[in-house]
Amino acid sequence: YDQNPKAIGNKVLVPSFLYKIVIVPSNNTAISFLYPNEKLPVDDLPKYITTIANIEQFTGLQIMPKLPANLQSVKTYKANWKEWSGQ
Repeated sequence: YDQNPKAIGNKVLVPSFLYKIVIVPSNNTAISFLYPNEKLPVDDLPKYITTIANIEQFTGLQIMPKLPANLQSVKTYKANWKEWSGQ
């Protein structure tokens, strides 16, 4: 949340940013996004690709603390949009 987060309804706080993470254990890769909580053009999605480590730093959360040792490298892996989009 920002210093002064937006509230809706009965004082429900709305986060300024959202994140999504997809991990593919079979090939030790991941794609992670950190994007503003607003309407965005789909074509802008590649701009928001980041690493899980960056999301952890931004949020202060430890994402998947029980991730097996053989998959820890996905936390610093920054995906290539073309590999995931089929383009």
